[in-house]
Amino acid sequence: CLGTPAGSVSTAITFANALSPQRTVYVAVGNYTANYQSSPITLVEGVSIRGGYNANYTGNPTPLAYQRSCNAATMSCLIDNTTAGNSRVITFGFGITTATVISGFFIAASSAQNLAGSTNNIAVYGTSSGTPTIQNNTIFGGAPISATSSVTLAAIDAQSAVVIRNNFISGGVGPINAPGATVRGIYSVNGLNGVIANNIIEAGTN
Repeated sequence: CLGTPAGSVSTAITFANALSPQRTVYVAVGNYTANYQSSPITLVEGVSIRGGYNANYTGNPTPLAYQRSCNAATMSCLIDNTTAGNSRVITFGFGITTATVISGFFIAASSAQNLAGSTNNIAVYGTSSGTPTIQNNTIFGGAPISATSSVTLAAIDAQSAVVIRNNFISGGVGPINAPGATVRGIYSVNGLNGVIANNIIEAGTN
């Protein structure tokens, strides 16, 4: 959006939002980490993020691949590296509309942490009535190493009229020592009344 790399997706969103008019953030292939505890990626209304581009931002984005790991040479990978506590990669809340788009990414919640207590491992997490368009992504709820109590994994946890289309979605892989883990592809505590279409969805395993 600026003509030069911003260094991180969250920084690029901040810069794009400060411009008039707002701009779209285009993300080249590679690994991009987030940490929900210290540096989450939070959507801003009017600033779409689009991944899968080569380093020169020429041509079309890389086609999707249905997989649980990311090839940073060909994909834009947004991966949470939280090692303890809740994991989120992308978050959004009130005021986000379908005009704000997430497209072209491999998005994965943490697979590194030892979950303690009642903990959530969620790749894309929305609160309140935020309703972005989530399309053309591979979204994975992660595969935590271990857990000591109630654990929930989900690729997407959202509310209201979110648009979810043309994605590969996997809830994740529950820790081997927590056979009671809850694993979901798409979860909504209050229900969804948006569009869910043309996705390949697996709940995951526990």
